[in-house]
Amino acid sequence: MSLGPTGERLPFSPVNEDHAIESVKFSLKAKSALPRRAFFDVDPLRAAFSDALPAFSEGVAAVDVGGRQLEVPTIEFSFLQPNGSPTWSLNAVGNQIDVLCNIYTRWDKVWSRADKYLYQCLDHFAGHSKEGVELVEIEMTVLDRFLSPTRSSVLDLISGHGSLPERLASRDYPWHSHTGWFEDAENEARILQNLNIDAIDNPTKGVSVSITHFQKFVNISKLNAKFEGNRPFIQSCMNEMHERNKKMLVDLLHDSVLRSIGLEVV
Repeated sequence: MSLGPTGERLPFSPVNEDHAIESVKFSLKAKSALPRRAFFDVDPLRAAFSDALPAFSEGVAAVDVGGRQLEVPTIEFSFLQPNGSPTWSLNAVGNQIDVLCNIYTRWDKVWSRADKYLYQCLDHFAGHSKEGVELVEIEMTVLDRFLSPTRSSVLDLISGHGSLPERLASRDYPWHSHTGWFEDAENEARILQNLNIDAIDNPTKGVSVSITHFQKFVNISKLNAKFEGNRPFIQSCMNEMHERNKKMLVDLLHDSVLRSIGLEVV
């Protein structure tokens, strides 16, 4: 239960005690397919992840390449809970590497761990290619969830956002909103912003509002040139997207809700 500044109970509470993040995913996309032979020479990665991500699986996945469906190898490392769901996972398929965290705590701690996994995996694939791995997109997806035990209005949660149609927030449940726009970054890079909001009413469980914020750095070649190597470049991009995610929430949510998840009200 979340309380307001005078001790009153707030209509919506974050899914966790002091923050609302249910999951965060960090993704890297290469210009071309990751070296195929690196998917089969995985012993170095299995050794590197033996403690942190001990569950390993491999297989094939269908991806679209120029309008054709091709089967490509895939590998996944994870740490599984007793129910089989991952707390952390790393997946590589096609030209993409994803790290997913389902037990978010604080940014510095989570990103430090994700950064390590991404770097180890990227270094593994780069070692199997004479040209290395050229990145073309860097992505981050944050899922926040808020719950209300009663049929509270979503207007008790959302204060407004230029990209959210007002008529949707005032409609009855359920509803979904998907909006997107671009924001400028340094050295001609741009950041694609996608904001998805799902508001669902369950007769026995109350209202669930999920806010999925997807960000993607594109046109990054000139920006990347500022850095010595991929790792500091990736770190810079992820940290910037983290700050923009916080700004989006500050613009979107009521002040009382922001205080309940530890964000500064401006």
